[in-house]
Amino acid sequence: MKKTQKVNISGVVFNIDEDAYHCLDNYLNQISARFANLDEAQEIVSDIEQRIAELFHEKGKSGEYIVTIDDVNEVISILGSPSDYSDTDAEQPSFMRKKRMYRDIDNSIIAGVCSGLGNYFKIDISIVRVLIVILSFFGLGTGLLVYGLLWIIIPPAITPTQKLEMHGQEFNLGSIEHKIATKVNQAKESSLFDKIVNGLGKIVLMFGKFLYIILRAVLIIIGITLVLTGIAFIVTLLIALFHGGDIFSYNGFPLFNDISTVILSHFTSVSMFVTLAITAFLVVFIPCVLIIYAGLRIIFRFKSSDKALVLSSVAIWFVAAIVFGISVALIAKDFARERKSITYVDNTTEIENLHIVTLPLSENVDINRHATLSIDDFSLYTSDDGSKLYIEPELHIYRANGDNVKIEIVKKASGATKLIASENVEKIDFDYTLRGDTLFLDQIFGLKDYSKFRGQEVDVYVYIPKGKGVSLNQESFNILDYSWSVSNIYYNQRPDKINIMGKNELNEDN
Repeated sequence: MKKTQKVNISGVVFNIDEDAYHCLDNYLNQISARFANLDEAQEIVSDIEQRIAELFHEKGKSGEYIVTIDDVNEVISILGSPSDYSDTDAEQPSFMRKKRMYRDIDNSIIAGVCSGLGNYFKIDISIVRVLIVILSFFGLGTGLLVYGLLWIIIPPAITPTQKLEMHGQEFNLGSIEHKIATKVNQAKESSLFDKIVNGLGKIVLMFGKFLYIILRAVLIIIGITLVLTGIAFIVTLLIALFHGGDIFSYNGFPLFNDISTVILSHFTSVSMFVTLAITAFLVVFIPCVLIIYAGLRIIFRFKSSDKALVLSSVAIWFVAAIVFGISVALIAKDFARERKSITYVDNTTEIENLHIVTLPLSENVDINRHATLSIDDFSLYTSDDGSKLYIEPELHIYRANGDNVKIEIVKKASGATKLIASENVEKIDFDYTLRGDTLFLDQIFGLKDYSKFRGQEVDVYVYIPKGKGVSLNQESFNILDYSWSVSNIYYNQRPDKINIMGKNELNEDN
């Protein structure tokens, strides 16, 4: 029975038996000794350890599996032993693999796009950078646009394998030896052209650093803008939700006493109203939080494993948006059909001047003037306890085509079907009376049986012949619809004055 122990290789924990551990430790020590004289020795050993961890992980040796001496020997055969290569061996490794395009972030100024393109197409990196700068200055920003798109499309070379795939090489000691020797030879054999290109490269490098500072400043400004925008939306949302600050009960269910909340509760059921409120909140709140989070990441450049959190937030947002859309569609269905009834008021032929009196509110109408919602040209109100809905009628005055005063009372309502719409019309509780030459109107009307709002509306149409007049009390002005036919009296309200119908409108010269 062999002893086993846990080892951490490049951040990954493996179970390894005693023989395998000693063999692997000896191998890593040989590699450390091999590259001890190089400045990048620690980086090379770290890359090799990361590749070893990749190979063990590919074999399923992480977790509870045990790495054996055979596994270690197989990894050594793949990577190669230091004794297999001489100090001057700079031949191209015999085992090549398909070259892939990566961003070379180890030789980057901003994102490693130019160095990645240079590696893939075997072009000097400085030349690529010079071309990007030329395109940026003389191509109306084309270079920056191309650079930005490639930054998004091309992945970075992070792992040791990806870094050598970028050059079309398999990761092993041979490829590492070749890379080091090539770098030394290039330093020895640099030509005048190379020196010129390198000089231009340094200029581009300085420009790139300057551009990076500007880009970073712009990103910080964008980040701050995103954070402030998200916070502003959330504050606005919370103010809208908690407007008024008092809690009231709707059919026993506690909700916030907001004007729109009181009114909208008369559009649908409690459960549907709560569903709308919650989903609408999530639809607005989640994007605001994500905007703030994105802004903070741009500003502070922190990294975290937040993919699952972001994806779950997006999934919740989609579900909330779908439920909200379905809920709105179900409510809209109750407004799909409209019906109306028209009543013509009799005994108007002898009227010379019509007096319109809108009656004050009766004592049993406990209207809450602070809970109102305006739709088109009329307003909705609730009772003090929020249980009943009241609606303003609308008064229209036009010139009559004939010689007699004409009065129409039009009631409208909507419903899911024409039958339901007709029933909603019948539930409008509005009274009017014509006594002699005086028309008495209710200032406000309610809905019978505590009905839901389904577009109930009352329009009183009064047609006055040319040469005849009409007077209105102060309450009538409050429900008067502004139009060109009453423009001469709308802003100069004089209660009980007789306004004569002219050629087209009241008080117009004949």
